[in-house]
Amino acid sequence: MLTIKGVRDSKKMKRKICYKRIERFSGRFMRRFTLPGITDVGRINATSRDGVLVLTTPKLPQLQPKSIEVNIPQKK
Repeated sequence: MLTIKGVRDSKKMKRKICYKRIERFSGRFMRRFTLPGITDVGRINATSRDGVLVLTTPKLPQLQPKSIEVNIPQKK
């Protein structure tokens, strides 16, 4: 389970000749995501660029299939 918590604080302003309107959005938020079982939890990386959260969730290395040779005795 990946939990992201943060605080949102933004302001939107609109100016016209006869009025000025300001809207403010603020508050805490939390989002939870269920990660697939193939996620390498120890290597999750988070960065923020230009107000955008970038999460990198690498996969675990794939297990290579194991081949087993079966020896069948020949009939006489």
